[in-house]
Amino acid sequence: MIDFDSFKMVFEGEINTAVYKGDLDLLVELTDHNEEATSGPCSVTINKAMANKANYHVNGSTLILDCEFEDNKQSITINQRSGGKETEIKLSGKYEQEIHLVPA
Repeated sequence: MIDFDSFKMVFEGEINTAVYKGDLDLLVELTDHNEEATSGPCSVTINKAMANKANYHVNGSTLILDCEFEDNKQSITINQRSGGKETEIKLSGKYEQEIHLVPA
């Protein structure tokens, strides 16, 4: 399931790759609630692990999240692909993964 509004994004599903098999639940909320902002604070939760520090910035149509989970830095990049028919999520940092989500 992929759900969006102006300040909140929810991605729920399962992935099966050589590196990881299991749930992928990603919740992102832009906590500044400012539609004109291109950067600011946010909250990020991946599979029930909440980042203790997170900020976002927008570069064109790309949303980039810079997070810290305990002492581990993680960057998450979210893009729309294929004319909005697909969402690409790239994880870089402690975990490296590229995921392409297609709504059911």
